[in-house]
Amino acid sequence: MPPDTSRPEETRAGGAAGGRATRRSMSWKAVAAKLDGEIAAGKYRETMRLPAETVLARALGISRHTLRRAIAALEVRGLLYCVPHKGVFLAPLRLSFPLGAKTRFADAVTPTGLIPSGQLISQQRCIPPPEIARQLRIAKRSEVIELQVVRAANGKPLSYATIWLPAERFGRIGDLFASVGELHEALILHGVPEFRRSELRVTARPASEVERRILGLEAGGFVLVVESTSRDPTGEPTHLSLFRFGAERVEITIEL
Repeated sequence: MPPDTSRPEETRAGGAAGGRATRRSMSWKAVAAKLDGEIAAGKYRETMRLPAETVLARALGISRHTLRRAIAALEVRGLLYCVPHKGVFLAPLRLSFPLGAKTRFADAVTPTGLIPSGQLISQQRCIPPPEIARQLRIAKRSEVIELQVVRAANGKPLSYATIWLPAERFGRIGDLFASVGELHEALILHGVPEFRRSELRVTARPASEVERRILGLEAGGFVLVVESTSRDPTGEPTHLSLFRFGAERVEITIEL
């Protein structure tokens, strides 16, 4: 008679049949919980994959059938994914990124234990498209400072942003940003102690070649695009931001 696979498996502790007690191996639910805990603790983050099925089943003292059920459960939850003939891989770590009126990049990253950083990759003084001039409430031919910024967590790029600020008001913003590494701090040095987002738009689209290169995304990768308009306490627009996040690395939550 074939074994009843719906019950926890039993393995001999040793000795002749009936001579010593048997012990029950873990159920698939217990295996899933164990793997979940190990993944959360970062055990497999270096290779981003689980050991070979036979190796892991032997280490856990379970059958491959039990292991497969546990892996399937974690796959449904989005923690793992299987590639035929290659193995079982960890899903990319996603940072939960809250967006609200005052949320800063460091505010979202620091609580996770990761180290936030920002890098100014270019700045230029230019005449913006009419729509940007309109949102900044400047004349059509007025100049802006355009910043290209990459933000990272533990050195891994998470976002690529283009930021426009009125040049007449913020002519030194690029140099200040380069020295302090944060737009908020640079605006303080420019006499703007606080700003709030007054408009927010979130969309998704395939990443461009430039975005894939800067964010380190694979071909076919997507970006979450966050457009926002920020204002100072008087209601005057300070800047427009266009952030592109690697869609596989973050989830956007809106703070109401």
